[in-house]
Order: sequence, then structure tokens, then C-alpha cells
Amino acid sequence: MTSITDVAKYAGVAVSTVSRVLNGSGATSEKTRQKVMAAAAALNYQPNLTARALSTRKSNLLGLLVHNFKAPGTAALIAGIEQAIHDSGMELLVISCQSEEEREAKSLNTLLMRKCDAMIWQSRTYNEQLIQEFATKAPLILVPPSSSSSHINTLSFDYALGSEMLVNYLLKKGHQQIAYIAGNRGYLDAEAKLAGFQRAMDQAGIRHNPELLVWSEDSSAGGYRGIKRILQKGVRFTAIMAASDNMAAGVMHALREEDIRVPKNISVVGFGDNQAARYTMPPLTTVSCPYEEIGLLAGQTALRLINNESLEPDTLKIPVYLIERESVASLTEQVLGHW
Repeated sequence: MTSITDVAKYAGVAVSTVSRVLNGSGATSEKTRQKVMAAAAALNYQPNLTARALSTRKSNLLGLLVHNFKAPGTAALIAGIEQAIHDSGMELLVISCQSEEEREAKSLNTLLMRKCDAMIWQSRTYNEQLIQEFATKAPLILVPPSSSSSHINTLSFDYALGSEMLVNYLLKKGHQQIAYIAGNRGYLDAEAKLAGFQRAMDQAGIRHNPELLVWSEDSSAGGYRGIKRILQKGVRFTAIMAASDNMAAGVMHALREEDIRVPKNISVVGFGDNQAARYTMPPLTTVSCPYEEIGLLAGQTALRLINNESLEPDTLKIPVYLIERESVASLTEQVLGHW
């Protein structure tokens, strides 16, 4: 069986250097890291994780608690974290609270029972008591749609800015009567997106008709039901902003049922730029949230905390980007109907 000493001899470096590279700890040059990884691959070296755990008192497990496996961006978030820890010898343990906030404490305790060296927590609500409790038990990183915390490393998107970008885009196209379908009430991302929408309308000096705002479930079905409720009110509008791409897809389906064409009769925008946004008919104008980038940063931060690097708690907001496709027309190009 190949040993770490064999890898060191093959790479022409010290055993301690191989250990630092494989454990993702300490400073080594990229050239040395590549040399060690190439040697390990050539010799088919498999580290003894049990022995490593006993000697370092670490499990080599990174825990991730997600809100829901089906939630937008979850798969990309996981992919980014896995990319960050790929060469570190760490394994990723992922569990879900299945959209039930009351299960979050139980799920975090499960990760602790598995002796995870650090935990990444994707929560859509903000529970300061839970954060304080678990931050004392293991290194903890909050990821979107988290709120800022002065004593925890937090990574999130600027949801409010994304909404402002979409509103300003619609305003430039001549739209002022904009219907808004918000996501789950009380969720951090839904509240931030709505705040950005309202701020952009206020800054433009436009009084938004409250009849054009509805809350609904953050899903295609929720978007479908939300726009049906607005249409039943008989209030005039020229554009629709949905709090997620999935909701926007449901909106577009409901509009087709009513023989309302996008964007000929009504313009529609979403939020998130998930895969569905590219394949709706027509393709959806939206805001891109790079979940994989946040996952990569969260994984890198976790490794630094596990390796006892000194990090000041920080809140980092990742930029979002407007993605212009074919679901919006200028007001002058639209053919308005009875709605």
C-alpha cells in the first residue's frame, strides 16, 4: 500500500509538505501543490482517513444544512462547496430541514453528532438564538438567503439591489404599472426583494397600487396562483415582476391560459436565472444569482476556519447581474388588452 512517504519521495518534497497539501493546511506554492497532487494520483495514494481523524482529532467532515433540496440554487451551492474542498481530504455531509424552520435545530444537532469540523447553514429565516447557540459549538458560516450577523461569517446576494435593477429596467422600457408577486412572507430573500422593488418605485416617484402586490408560495404553482388573483381584480398593469424564475414560469403558464401573450401583451421578469429561465417561451429576463460562486467562497472559508486561520467575522454580499432575454417589450411595442 502506498504511504505518504512514498508520495513525498516521488514528488521530491518533505513528508510535512505532502501532509500540508493533502490536508489543505499551511502555505505552499501552487507549483508544489500540483507536484504533490500529481504524485498522489500517479501512485494511487489513498489517505487513511481514520488514522488522520485520530491524529488530528478531526472528522474531516464539512456539514451543510440546506433549506430544501428543491430550492433554487441548492444544487449549484453544493457544487461550489465540493469544488472548494475537492483537494482537501474533506467530505461534504448534506442534510435538509425540508423547508421547516422548526427542524433546523434538530438538523444542526445531527451535524454536530457526526462530529463535523465546520457547518454551513442555508436558512431563509433569521434565528439569532440558534445562530449564537451553534456558533459556540463549531465554526459556522451562513449562506444565502442569510441576514448579516456581526459575529458570524455570512455570504449572501444583494437581493434588494437585484430588484432595483429589474424595476429600473422596466421603467426604462416605459412600464410604470408593474404587478409584483412576492415569495413566501417572512423569508429573508422575499422580504429583501420586495424592499428593493418598493425602494426603486419610490425613487422613481411612482406610487405603486397595492392591488398589484400579492404574496404567494415561491414555486411555479405559487406564481400561477398569484397572477390569477391579480387578474381577477381587474386592475390594469403592463408588466409583471415575480420574486423567482420558478414563479415567473407559473405566471407565464397562467397568462397563456388567458390568451395573454408575453411580451406582446404583457412583459414578465423573474429572479435567479435558474435553468428554467433559459427555456421558458419566450426566454425569461431575470437577475443572475451565482450560487456556485457563493458555495466556493463558503467552502474556502470553512477550510480556513477548520485550519484555525484567524478570520474576523465578515458579511460579504455577492453581486447580482441583469440577464436580458426576450420576455420584456417596450411599452410602445405592446398591444394592451382588457386587463
